[in-house]
Amino acid sequence: MSKFQANDANTANNSAYWVSNFRMGHLFEYGHIGVEPFVGVYNLFDEGYNANVRLNAFGGRYFEPGPERNFYGGLRLRYDFGS
Repeated sequence: MSKFQANDANTANNSAYWVSNFRMGHLFEYGHIGVEPFVGVYNLFDEGYNANVRLNAFGGRYFEPGPERNFYGGLRLRYDFGS
């Protein structure tokens, strides 16, 4: 995301940032059943950034910080009803 102004007077700036995510998993198939375990990381390099900017916000409350680095994992299950 490139730098941009947060108000019409151009006195509040949102700094440029780059956020990277990573996800890895593998699909195991057993007949009509698919099982996919996965793990991932949001904000891989722990970049400080604003996830939401309210343009021309009252009281100078323009910025809502984005989440720090966090990890997740899960299991995706599927069933193929086709022939």
